[in-house]
Amino acid sequence: MKATTPEARLASLPTLHDLVAEFRRDDPDFDERLAAARKQRHEQLVAEATAGRVGRVAVERLARGWTRAELARRAGMEQLNISRLERLGASIAVQTAVKLAAALELDDYRILLR
Repeated sequence: MKATTPEARLASLPTLHDLVAEFRRDDPDFDERLAAARKQRHEQLVAEATAGRVGRVAVERLARGWTRAELARRAGMEQLNISRLERLGASIAVQTAVKLAAALELDDYRILLR
């Protein structure tokens, strides 16, 4: 019996892209179900923000499935700044909210100031 290395086992696993393509082939309603699940998750996160348990920047980032590094890259900011801005009670300058809203493709930057 041939022993496989952890790297070889990892390389043999399907990628996320492969899995999504398979789901789309097997379920014609996959994209609709995914969109509904994302919308539901966003609503849950907004409720958490409203209850004061999570910051609004984190809500919008998490709703998109992005890491802090991804948001930082898209906004042209340092990841450390994203972490700071995601803390509850963090103050966000209007200029920063505008920059983040553009990166997050939000229609209104003001929701990040709430």
